[in-house]
Amino acid sequence: MAKTPGPFIVVYGDDDFLQDRFVAARVAAWKDRQVQRRDASTLSAGELVSLCESRSFFEDDGGRAVILDNAQDLKADKALEQYIVDKDPTNASCILVAVIRGNKISAAWVEAAKKGRQIAFLKLKPWESQKAVERIIDEATALGLKLDQGMAQALYKNLGDNLRATVNELNKLVYVVGERRLVKKEHLQKVLVSNTETEPKHVSEAALSKDLTLTANRLSRIFKLSGESACVPVVSSCLYLVEKVLITRQMMDRGDEIKTIAARFEMHEYACKMNIVPLAHKHTVKSLLGHMQHLCRLEAQVKGAARSKRTLVELAVLAIAA
Repeated sequence: MAKTPGPFIVVYGDDDFLQDRFVAARVAAWKDRQVQRRDASTLSAGELVSLCESRSFFEDDGGRAVILDNAQDLKADKALEQYIVDKDPTNASCILVAVIRGNKISAAWVEAAKKGRQIAFLKLKPWESQKAVERIIDEATALGLKLDQGMAQALYKNLGDNLRATVNELNKLVYVVGERRLVKKEHLQKVLVSNTETEPKHVSEAALSKDLTLTANRLSRIFKLSGESACVPVVSSCLYLVEKVLITRQMMDRGDEIKTIAARFEMHEYACKMNIVPLAHKHTVKSLLGHMQHLCRLEAQVKGAARSKRTLVELAVLAIAA
């Protein structure tokens, strides 16, 4: 039987993709545990303690795991602090996984980590380009791919240190390269979006991923290519994706599994996990509802005789990315 990590796992850092992948791997390994997913915005510290201490009458001996996302937003109280103090470090009947989206760890989670594990997932520094290239090669190897000379560098040039996007493209390449599994230039050209081509969906995806720089660049590019005629399709694309992410966020807060969310959109479960769920992690229901209301009003404006349409659209889209 695998050694248990203790009653607490504190995961922190600024690389959301690596955090999400770690949590997904743990959940997959906990086949005999009842897994509860919660966001810090949806419950208090006292409610978290109650969730950790409760047991279902029908639950087997595998125990449970509680995954608390955005744990940095939870205001620790005496109940949580006492729960951490009283918890026997050898008692893993309930494992609490605190996912901190950032590099700062509060005192309560520091104490929790002492009775379990503390794991950092940090983005590489801008000057660590060689490490980024080496990581691309490692990710490709893990998928059974071999990158031809210069292909890892080409991926890095196009995608930078965006590991989520890189792994997504590598997964596409698995289907493109065939049995030889050797990735050449012609294969990359089939999966990578051209640097000179930007569609409205690329703008909305960048905005919902909260990449402000990429959003600004794509907005600039699409208006340069299409002028003010891009206003309506950009707003429509943002409305579509915000609504999709809003529904996903609501279902996640309700505790629905990814397969249920994927079925709601008639998507493959893996595509939903890699593309929609990560976006939902970056937003709250309240913020998404606010963006929906703003975009609905904006859609009427850009289809009418409003002045400075481009400015209105840019401000609305950048507000989503901020």
